[in-house]
Amino acid sequence: MLMNVSCAFTSRIPVVTPLNILLYVHRNRFTNSFSLHLKRHKIKQSSSLSLPSTHQFYLQSRQTYLSSSVKNMDTSFIDIGANLLDDMYQGNYRGKERHEADLSIVLQRAFDNNVDRIIITCGTLQESIDGLELAKTDPRLFCTVGVHPTRCSSEFGDSEEEWDIYLSKMKKVIEEGKAEGKVVAIGELGLDYARLQFCDVPTQKKGFIAQLKLAKETNLPLFLHNRDTGTDLL
Repeated sequence: MLMNVSCAFTSRIPVVTPLNILLYVHRNRFTNSFSLHLKRHKIKQSSSLSLPSTHQFYLQSRQTYLSSSVKNMDTSFIDIGANLLDDMYQGNYRGKERHEADLSIVLQRAFDNNVDRIIITCGTLQESIDGLELAKTDPRLFCTVGVHPTRCSSEFGDSEEEWDIYLSKMKKVIEEGKAEGKVVAIGELGLDYARLQFCDVPTQKKGFIAQLKLAKETNLPLFLHNRDTGTDLL
């Protein structure tokens, strides 16, 4: 289903290799996290050290590789799962401000390295609203609309009426985003049995089915999440 999301743009882009861009972007994000961990460890040892901004964690070896190979390729890439709403891009890590917002720098670096489209991943109604607003700021940005399985309990409510109201609001965001060519998938939806402390299985399944119906109504592909569920998702 991830391929369905990326294939929405195949008519505009010569070659789409979502696996490559996921490796590129995620390796970048993982590098940030790993480097941040090391920096935090050093901070505990010496309070005089300050935490650099996100883009400063980008390893020189990776930059050299991109400069010598990716920039010279005729291929354009799509990042089909970018968590651009994460507080880290605003300089906040676990509630503490560490540096100035650097989302614009991260985006520009991606665009400079053949990333032609980016799909912002959303996991709640509010994130979907925020993601759509962010997508409107650049013609290369798009977004999903959906509720992550671990958030179904906290988002949809308790009564059937609350569920109906929430789904109605989701559909409104989808219709607005589709009209502007910005909403390209339903998600991140699915099942996650590794973190049942956040949402029980029956509620996850109910939220999953409700969003599948929404996808059918709006004729949108799925951005799926599946973790430790065996064959339940099938």
